[in-house]
Amino acid sequence: MDQTKENLRRLDALRLYGGDTRIRDEYGNIVARASGSPFYQDKGAYRTLNALLFPGIVSEYSRIFREGHMLNPVYLENLEDTIQLYCDIFYLMCETKDYRDNTNIIAKRVERFSAKEEYEQKRTPSFVSASKAGYSETFSLSKDEVMLLEIQVPANVPYLELEVVLGEDYKYRDEKEVLLPPFVEVSLQEQKLEQEDRRGIRDKNGKPPRGKYRIYAKAFPDFGTFDSVAAKDKMLSEVCSQKETVQKALEAMSRGKWEKDFSEYIEWKARLQLYLKRIFSDMWYRGRTE
Repeated sequence: MDQTKENLRRLDALRLYGGDTRIRDEYGNIVARASGSPFYQDKGAYRTLNALLFPGIVSEYSRIFREGHMLNPVYLENLEDTIQLYCDIFYLMCETKDYRDNTNIIAKRVERFSAKEEYEQKRTPSFVSASKAGYSETFSLSKDEVMLLEIQVPANVPYLELEVVLGEDYKYRDEKEVLLPPFVEVSLQEQKLEQEDRRGIRDKNGKPPRGKYRIYAKAFPDFGTFDSVAAKDKMLSEVCSQKETVQKALEAMSRGKWEKDFSEYIEWKARLQLYLKRIFSDMWYRGRTE
């Protein structure tokens, strides 16, 4: 891949999503020390990045209240950079589509059972990572109530393999991780949960998986485009203008104030997601870059 500054930024976005917080020296080489910027220090950045892509607040409730994870407000404080990060990862998915063969990939994921409703809506609710190496017993231990997913990914769907894209930059090669974007059209089919599927996989409370499902990724829908550059910029400005308000909502969730009215936060998330849907559609179908 072209090692321009722009492309290194995209690769670093993908590494951060995958939990790799190492930074580059002045020559572009990765060095084993944390960045001075809080934006690049969070090894669990994916939790916050994905929660913002789910509709409603089911993801925030699961991660904060049920699992005890705090979502990082730095990704709202620096919302423009967060949106760029989403676009950088999706760009890498678009860039790899010309180098794939036509075979389907099968990857496995331990998922929160609470996410089942979103898959039943025939879409990926966020970025979805899965492993060609099998189910992760360690990953399941951080989640409350889990299910097993086998995800079939055809070549016509946006995705990437971290080992292929990052090469020597990939810190966790044994995971053989595959990453799909949000908003992919999918179907869900229940599978028989065999005894061997229960063996070794436990959630944070020591309970076995509640079910097993096959996910068929079908296509990335075309959500349309913007009427003009000005219309795109206006929508982005509107989304970013509310970041202080949504920061306060996230802080209230972190303090356990679940009785508050979060409708404004939910509406803001829907606008953010609509913006990303159109940007991603332009990138996938019309070859535009962000």
